[in-house]
Amino acid sequence: MSELYNEEYFAPRKLDKEVEGIQRCLLEQIRKRHSNVKVLLDVGCALGFFCRTCDFEGIETFGVDISKYAIQNAQKYTKARLYCLDVSNDILPFEDCFFDVVTLFAVLEHLPNPAHALSEAYRVLNDNGCFYAVTPNGGCIRKQSFNLRHINVHDKNYWQNKLKQAGFGEISIKACIGYGFPPFSHLRAAIGKFIIKPIFFPIHCFGYDLHIFGRKTNQG
Repeated sequence: MSELYNEEYFAPRKLDKEVEGIQRCLLEQIRKRHSNVKVLLDVGCALGFFCRTCDFEGIETFGVDISKYAIQNAQKYTKARLYCLDVSNDILPFEDCFFDVVTLFAVLEHLPNPAHALSEAYRVLNDNGCFYAVTPNGGCIRKQSFNLRHINVHDKNYWQNKLKQAGFGEISIKACIGYGFPPFSHLRAAIGKFIIKPIFFPIHCFGYDLHIFGRKTNQG
């Protein structure tokens, strides 16, 4: 599977102002749920853009990705300690209860075995630690572009059950219809000025993405 995530796959990804803004917004969502993040793991870290944002905030960062190309090139952007592995099958190389936060941004939809990845995320989280994932909404009524690599796209109920099975409590899933104003990225690029903020909508079937939150609680 790693051969699918090569230089050609990552070439379109650029660290521009909009991407930086989205990364900051993701970190803001985390801080609403965990005010004192010291150690964070980004699963599927890609080129390390989110780890870079966390680096600037003084957070100790770790990243894992299945792509050797991504891990090699992420070193240009982040100080994170980086590991190349398959989160659908491999055991994460960390002790139990090691991280304050574990993130999976645009990752779950790629995994043939998400249950293993969620179980490992739960294991390495501290008690009261936070889990945060973003994935396409399989329950969206609006047509989404086909992606050969997206083998695991599901709705809110599916992911809620998967998190419960992994042991997570305080599960919250929000539907996101976009990341800024004006609402279209080409317009934001054209005018050069924009507001970047996830726009959540209460009716899940209208959201393109699901923002999935969980916590490692004593109750599980």
